[in-house]
Amino acid sequence: MPIYCYMPDHAHVLLMGTADDSDLLAAITKYKHLSGYWMHQHKLPKWQPSFYDHVLRMNEDWRNQVWYIAQNPVRAGLAQNWSEYPFTGSIGCDLRDIVSGYA
Repeated sequence: MPIYCYMPDHAHVLLMGTADDSDLLAAITKYKHLSGYWMHQHKLPKWQPSFYDHVLRMNEDWRNQVWYIAQNPVRAGLAQNWSEYPFTGSIGCDLRDIVSGYA
């Protein structure tokens, strides 16, 4: 997962398939199911029934999307710099390497 960013009232997640038969809809559905169960156990609000998705085309630079997501807490006034926000991160790659050159 190149980036995730949990904001106070929503989340941003950028998923990338690693194979031709990757099923991103199934992945996000399972993610919402498992995290929704955890949220229920901790008496947190439920996820909305649907979500907004955007499919990047081959000619779109996914690093631009990573940078946009990383800047969400800065735009919201929650941090001075994206790297200071504790609820932004990456799984399987170094987020600093991805956004270098965008600052």
